[in-house]
Amino acid sequence: LSNSNLAPIPEILAYPNPVASAPFVRVSYDNVFEPSTVQIVDASGRLYREDTFEPAASGNGIFALKVDNLASGLYIVKLVNRVSKASTKLLIQR
Repeated sequence: LSNSNLAPIPEILAYPNPVASAPFVRVSYDNVFEPSTVQIVDASGRLYREDTFEPAASGNGIFALKVDNLASGLYIVKLVNRVSKASTKLLIQR
């Protein structure tokens, strides 16, 4: 069996993490080739922020995500598009 027909698995990383006082986090992404939605949700699934972005042609890049209105706690940063999804944890410590 060959893996050549499988799409690359998208990956995201948020930093700094944990966040103490930064108003933004940087979200780096790899293997994202479709317009995507990025969401910040808490552990219960409550949506706090949602942004859309057009990825770089290379499928790799970085963008800023505003977090200055988030209270201390653990959040999930989700990246979703029509063909894939990825997520990472984000800890806010104010």
